[in-house]
Amino acid sequence: MRIEFDNLLLEGARNPQNIDQNLKRLRELVVLKGLPQETPEERDRGDHEITLRGKIWKILLRVRKIDSQKYIEYVNKGPSLHDSIICLDAKRTLQNEPDFRRRVSNEKLIRLLNAWQHYLNDRGQDEGYVQGINCYAAPFLYVMPEVDAFFCLVKLMKWHCPLYLSTGASNFPGLIKGVQLFQEILHEMDPELGDHLKKQPTETYAWEPIHSMNISLSPYTEWLQLWDMAICLGIHLHLIFAVSRVLLIREPLLAAENPNEYLSHKGFSTLSFKAKTVINVGMQIVRMLPENLYTRVLYHPFHTEENDNLDIDT
Repeated sequence: MRIEFDNLLLEGARNPQNIDQNLKRLRELVVLKGLPQETPEERDRGDHEITLRGKIWKILLRVRKIDSQKYIEYVNKGPSLHDSIICLDAKRTLQNEPDFRRRVSNEKLIRLLNAWQHYLNDRGQDEGYVQGINCYAAPFLYVMPEVDAFFCLVKLMKWHCPLYLSTGASNFPGLIKGVQLFQEILHEMDPELGDHLKKQPTETYAWEPIHSMNISLSPYTEWLQLWDMAICLGIHLHLIFAVSRVLLIREPLLAAENPNEYLSHKGFSTLSFKAKTVINVGMQIVRMLPENLYTRVLYHPFHTEENDNLDIDT
């Protein structure tokens, strides 16, 4: 299977004029077959090497320009005003995944997150550090060099889910909308379960998986597959996958006197999920949702009536 991806990437490099056709074929390959497991060489890659997954993520995000000099300028500015919070966030990022952290050191993550704050400050958009952005940066650092990871983070946050950040007077409008949509999707797919969970404030169990884009799904090799699909088809799928995870524990939730035993972050982390199962349920949800509801899900990370003129230039 790896050779199919390698051949397609090679063909794309040789025929850049066919980019739309090649992107369509790449998406079909990701959806139908999934990305192959890492090779031993990829697991032991150097800091300046990129994995197959990293190459594909960059292409699907349409990250065309990597400006190493600009990133170095941001790094040379040193710690940002939010460095102390960044250091705390970096330290607790996937701390129970030693294999992951072997490739994503505190130093790399802190350096990249401070560079991100300098990037925002240069554009007059630094409204404070957004806790949780470490969850968006870490996956990129795992699969590609630091400079590439920075520009992928910029593209993700400024184009694909800008409303997952604070925007002016509104804090996390996309995430707040996502929690509301979570409840609507759950009631649409399983009214009985939705009614059963009414006593639990939706944000207590929906906020974390949406905010973290499901990287609490252990082990990391599972949630990487969810990221493959979301980068391929749309970041809104992280919301769908969060609902999938709740539907997959339907029976114990209905039987539990205190569903929060399962729905809390600690409870979720003790449950075993397989990415393929979560994805399969998620794709069923996509097919079954009413068009109007799915449209709102699709647009919630980046569009509101108030942000038609949102600056998303990277």
